[in-house]
Amino acid sequence: MKLLVGDVLMASAFVSYAGPFNKKFREIMIKGNFLKFMKENKIPMSAVPDPVKLLTDESTIAKWNK
Repeated sequence: MKLLVGDVLMASAFVSYAGPFNKKFREIMIKGNFLKFMKENKIPMSAVPDPVKLLTDESTIAKWNK
């Protein structure tokens, strides 16, 4: 439950700001901005808060690769 705040913040930031950009630019935004902000402000989050994994499941991702 403690990690929920950071994970939800990461997922919502991803949907709000990074969604329309390509993968390379999204990764720059996530690592360079979102994670940096969250670590500086000591926001509790998963060790590796991957927004795609937070927002979907493995079966959906597998369907994307068909």
